[in-house]
Amino acid sequence: MNASDRVPLRGSVRPPSRDARLLGRADPSRVIEVTVRVRPRVAPARQDDLEAPGAPPAPARSYPSREEYARTHGADPADLQAVAAFAQAHGLQVKESSVAERRLTLAGTVQAFEQAFGVTLQRYAVDGGSYQAPSGPVQLPVELAERIEAMLGFDDRPYATPHDT
Repeated sequence: MNASDRVPLRGSVRPPSRDARLLGRADPSRVIEVTVRVRPRVAPARQDDLEAPGAPPAPARSYPSREEYARTHGADPADLQAVAAFAQAHGLQVKESSVAERRLTLAGTVQAFEQAFGVTLQRYAVDGGSYQAPSGPVQLPVELAERIEAMLGFDDRPYATPHDT
């Protein structure tokens, strides 16, 4: 698969921390897990549409069962299957899949993820610790670009700092 068969995943670039020091490439044999979030089966209604002038009054609130919610708001199983097939063809394992949560959890080596998604994972040192992050955007194959909304786990830096009280 060459670069013209891929498109960058929107929002997948995050610059290194200001005080981070590049250590080098991530260990290619290290096993990591990445969560893939796919699009909803049906686009959710916007609040503006629900409250538009002349719109019918909102129906009484009801709560769907898990099965109903998955059917109406979950992933299209075909999207999950397409991502799983691509991952498996690139030596990645599908650890978990959920229609209701619109996600798959993939596991594999850094090298397998780099080859499958056209990324280079780097290690950085910061504040006495280290983290891994891609040096550029995650590259999706064109056939999956519309199906995948996010990929979480390539960048494993902490997002929050605990505050002792």
